[in-house]
Amino acid sequence: MNIRRLFGWVAVIALVITLTATHTISFNTGGRTQTLTTAVHSVPFALGPAGSNTNGTMNAEQVVAQVNPAVVTVINEQAANNRGITGNRAPRATATPGAKGTTTPSGNGSTIPVDTGLGSGVIFDDQGDILTNNHVVEGATSLSVELADGTRLPATLVGRDPSQDVAVVRIDPAKSPAVATLGDSSTVQPGQAVLALGSPETLANTVTSGIVSGTNRQIDTYVGLIQTDAAINHGNSGGPLVNMQGEVIGLNTLGLASQGDQGLNFAIPINTAKNVAQSLIGKGNGAVVTTRAYLGISTETLDSSVAQRVGVKATQGAYVSQVQTGTPADKAGVQKGDVITAVNGTTLTTRTTLGTALNGLKPGDTATLTVDRNGSAQTLSATLAERPANT
Repeated sequence: MNIRRLFGWVAVIALVITLTATHTISFNTGGRTQTLTTAVHSVPFALGPAGSNTNGTMNAEQVVAQVNPAVVTVINEQAANNRGITGNRAPRATATPGAKGTTTPSGNGSTIPVDTGLGSGVIFDDQGDILTNNHVVEGATSLSVELADGTRLPATLVGRDPSQDVAVVRIDPAKSPAVATLGDSSTVQPGQAVLALGSPETLANTVTSGIVSGTNRQIDTYVGLIQTDAAINHGNSGGPLVNMQGEVIGLNTLGLASQGDQGLNFAIPINTAKNVAQSLIGKGNGAVVTTRAYLGISTETLDSSVAQRVGVKATQGAYVSQVQTGTPADKAGVQKGDVITAVNGTTLTTRTTLGTALNGLKPGDTATLTVDRNGSAQTLSATLAERPANT
């Protein structure tokens, strides 16, 4: 046999062994079939459990098996004349009202009508605490949760934050079946595969799949949202948006399907939800807390067309159209017609808006504002306040 040809076959065999870890290989040399049997003890990359790889990525079935035991249905009962079950200020509330006319015993032995609303939630610590949306629990006279196995447990409201649409409810930790792993939403990138878990339209243990379509979105007054095409339907509110490492990266909160759009669904970043939850647990006793910082101005995000319309030279930043009297912005010296170009050194753009830059700050924090006033740069310092109700 030609020596060069033989060495060529040896190289091919070595490559096949390295890449596939096949133990028996048959090949042909000069018309004769040769069989090589080898014991391969290692390969140049390591595999984790079946269906996963070294960075912890799992297939969808494995993710669901890991996370679903910690996903619950949140049941909100309230008096029929207290219409708060779907009270979300976002474009579409996703909690689902139940049938009207249900009755519950009153203190004098009669019955009173109640409404029932259903949302979703996820157990996130060993104290039985459950993250969900404010609009899922708002107005409740009593709360309960249903576990993935159908067990129904009483729940209490720890606290809620309407400004961020986040709430925490609690069950007996001794009866908590599982705890979900919370991820880091700051690392989320468009194109990532995700799963949305919850109880849409009373269908418990439902899973939908998709990708992260975008990050740092703003809908109405909600900022920094994760956009996904994973279906989020009525009742999904408060359920987890999960990556393929089985980590919760967001709380499903709203979709725009009722406006005729499809695949436009949004989740609160889990880092935001974690910060809010920490404040709510610290207050406790069903407290209504505003964790979102307030500056007290009305603005427009600048681009070239807005800049031309309002008559400013700057083409990036937040154009101040109104300053509310007595607010942090007013006290700091912000004026109508100013352009805020940066907050604490973060430059404002059409993607990094003023709302996004303020989202990581809390009431009491100081915001250093870089302001363009008639072409002259100024630096102003504002001590942020709690956001008033209904703003």
